[in-house]
Amino acid sequence: MSRTRDPIASTTIARLYLAQGHRRKAARMLEALIERDPADGAALHLRERLEATTVPTVTAAVDDEQLEVTWESVRAQPQRHVVIVSFLGDRARPRTVVTSVACEDAAGACTFERPREPGSASICVGFVGPGGFVAEAVTSPLVWSNGEADEA
Repeated sequence: MSRTRDPIASTTIARLYLAQGHRRKAARMLEALIERDPADGAALHLRERLEATTVPTVTAAVDDEQLEVTWESVRAQPQRHVVIVSFLGDRARPRTVVTSVACEDAAGACTFERPREPGSASICVGFVGPGGFVAEAVTSPLVWSNGEADEA
C-alpha cells in the first residue's frame, strides 16, 4: 500500500515523537521512511529499537451482539494469532469453543458474533513455537449472560 509522501518525514521527527510518548506516530513515520527508502539505515535502526521496547497488547469487549478484539504491537514473525477460548452454557452441560484469527498487521481488530447462551471468554495473542503455543498478551476474562455483558 503506497502512502502519501510526507515532505518533512525524517528520523529526527520520529525521535521527537518518541520523546513525547507518541509511539504510533513515530512508528508510522518510520514505516513511511522505510517504504520510501528500504535501505535507510537510521530509520531501520530506530524501528528496531522501537520494536524491541514495544509490548504486544490485546483488549476485548462484549455487548449484546458481538465480541470485539483489538490488538497492538504484534510482530509478524513468527505469525501471531488472536485466540479465543469460550466456555458456554451452564455448569451441568458446559461447551468449549476455540477459534483463532491471524494477526496480519501489527495493530488490528476483529469482531465475532456473541453466542446467545451465557458464557465467558479468555482471549490472547500468541504464536506456536517449538514447545507449543506461547501467549504474549492476555485480556481480562469476559463474562456475559443472556442479555448483559460484564468484565470479570
